[in-house]
Amino acid sequence: MEPLRQQAETAKRYLILRDELRGVEISIWADSLEKLSDTMVRLKTNKNEADIQLEQAKKEIEAFYAETETFSQRIREKDIQAEELRNMVAENDSKASELDSIIAVLNANLESNSAETARIESELSEQQDRDTHIQNQIEERRKRIEDIDKELSELSAYAEEISRKLQSITESDGENEAKLGELFIKDNELTGKIAENKNAISALASAAQEMEDRDTTSARDALAAKERLTQIEADSAKCRGELAEKQDECVSLENMIKGYQLRADNRRKKASEAEQHSRRLEMDLQALKSRISLLTEMEKEYQGYSKSVKTVMQDSARGILKGIHGTVGSLVKARDKYAVAIETALGAAMQNIIVTDEEAGKAAINMLKRRDAGRATFMPITSIRGSVLKERSLEDELGFEGLAVDLVSFDGKYSEIYTYLLGRVAIVEALDDAIRIGRKYSNRFKIVTLDGQVMNAGGSMTGGSASKNAGILSRSNELENLVKRCETLEKENIQAAEKCRATAAELEDAVRELQDVQARLGENKTAVLKLETDNGHYELM
Repeated sequence: MEPLRQQAETAKRYLILRDELRGVEISIWADSLEKLSDTMVRLKTNKNEADIQLEQAKKEIEAFYAETETFSQRIREKDIQAEELRNMVAENDSKASELDSIIAVLNANLESNSAETARIESELSEQQDRDTHIQNQIEERRKRIEDIDKELSELSAYAEEISRKLQSITESDGENEAKLGELFIKDNELTGKIAENKNAISALASAAQEMEDRDTTSARDALAAKERLTQIEADSAKCRGELAEKQDECVSLENMIKGYQLRADNRRKKASEAEQHSRRLEMDLQALKSRISLLTEMEKEYQGYSKSVKTVMQDSARGILKGIHGTVGSLVKARDKYAVAIETALGAAMQNIIVTDEEAGKAAINMLKRRDAGRATFMPITSIRGSVLKERSLEDELGFEGLAVDLVSFDGKYSEIYTYLLGRVAIVEALDDAIRIGRKYSNRFKIVTLDGQVMNAGGSMTGGSASKNAGILSRSNELENLVKRCETLEKENIQAAEKCRATAAELEDAVRELQDVQARLGENKTAVLKLETDNGHYELM
């Protein structure tokens, strides 16, 4: 009995210890559950805070986009103003260079004209002084010659008288010989004086001849001056002709410059408009790409789907689950016109997951159970069978758009699933059409309007406001449209860039042509200034 007693005590002790162990395990489990519950509450709180922060971040991003658009517009305006200022500075620099060139030419011509004028005035003054002096000398010599001729005549007459007296004295027998001697002496004196006068006359004649020679030289110089004047008058006429021709050419060039400036302004405006259009396209393209990136990320992250659906799709993407095709909402396409109606018709079935068979659905369900990730509905391709609504003359009803299954597109292997979901749903234009058709067919099938109002089978109604572009199909359609629009914008952007380059090249050609004509005008104006200076010089000469 002793061994039995010991075994009984051991068994009794085992039962006590087992009950204690169970109590400890229950306490530990309860404590773990409490901790898990706290953790879950904390995680939910964190999730709510994260959702709030995410919403705030989205609002901030939208605000940043709006602010970026405003800054971009300001930048475009500042660029336009800066370009206008640069053009004004360039024009002012060009005008300043022209004025500097003209001033330099004028200064050079002024200095040359001043020096030439001074020289000519000096020559004229000297020539006038010389002419006056020569004329005075000629007049003095002529008066002196006349005086000498007069004195010579008087002396000759006096000598003849003395000779006559001497002859009479000689003939009268030599009376008064002393008086005769005096007369001889006086005669000798007179002869000497006559010789002196003859010498003076010879000197005066020589001086007069010299004056005549100088007068001849002056006449020859005057003739040469007349010939030079004739040449100067011819050169002046030629200069005036060239001046008139250059002035006409300047007027023509100024008219050409106005035309070139107008063309350059038009091309500058065209280039500015092309550049602004290119910038707008670039900004629209960047905004579009940002929106596409956001929607793509939302599609990738299955935004709008439940946690369980996200978990299944993420495990499928990582290869953990097999046979997962996708959600009902992601594998169907509908035109924008019918997107709201199709989303309403599908309802919660939008988040159903299409799988290959029941085994794939079972594996996904077991995964959700293990991870406590929620519940999801799975639609095996092998087991789902649908039926199509067949009502006579339904397609002839006013406002009838078609059966929902006929207004969507999908892969043919999913036809039974979408027929099951949408085959007995009619899409109509408005709620009045839905009520009328429902009454006529005794509410035997579901009717959905384009704006998302529902007449359920049996007669109940569901409706209210529906947010467009907020559903999964709308998001998918928006993403598809944005991608197409992005491709179009990229092509337009390339064309706009090419147009910018073309207009810039045209503007460069116009500016170069304008600069060439302005350079020609500057050369002509310089030539006009020189010709005007030469003409003034010829007139002075």
